[in-house]
Amino acid sequence: MSNVKDKLIISVANEPYEKIMELAMAYRKIELRLTQLFLTNKQILKIIDSAELVVITGIAELDNSNDFHKINFNCNQSKKIIIDCPAEKINNKNLLKYIENPATKKILSYHQFSNIEKIENIFPSLLKKMNTDINKYDIIKIAVSVENTDDENELFFLFTKYPAFNFILIPLGEKYQKSRIKSLKLGSKYMFCYVNNPITACQLHYEEYI
Repeated sequence: MSNVKDKLIISVANEPYEKIMELAMAYRKIELRLTQLFLTNKQILKIIDSAELVVITGIAELDNSNDFHKINFNCNQSKKIIIDCPAEKINNKNLLKYIENPATKKILSYHQFSNIEKIENIFPSLLKKMNTDINKYDIIKIAVSVENTDDENELFFLFTKYPAFNFILIPLGEKYQKSRIKSLKLGSKYMFCYVNNPITACQLHYEEYI
């Protein structure tokens, strides 16, 4: 798979600052899970300066008094970050300042851990709910439970049916763990992986993609 390394983002949680800096410099693209990290604003900014791309997850879960909300990213730092925006929390006031800023890159993320809604209906439902607001987001991440090949095909059909969107499609479930590699090959903009410890169930190691 050509340029696969350019599409891999290292998820980071429960790691010390020094180790995160090493990962940022070595792998260049990382995901900071703010609710699972103990970092000062100064450390966060240094990590962003050291990396090529940083996905920031968990803003909506932070207390309103959290120091992170006081960060002012400079122009260069703003170009490097992508803010993860859970679909069910897009009205969170701490997220809104990023969502409403057209200069900020954003991921609209949707997770479904059981078959509440048919996979074929998930993205059309998001489109209907959000209407033109969907265009505020640079990437659409859909992570859903996959129980059989039909489910997998329905998920990956989004690449064909909606070619105008940048997707990250993540099949959830141990049986279809390796389907994340297939998703990357079929067209996912990025894929999340780990180096030291998996952050979520069934997450693959960086080397499994190479």
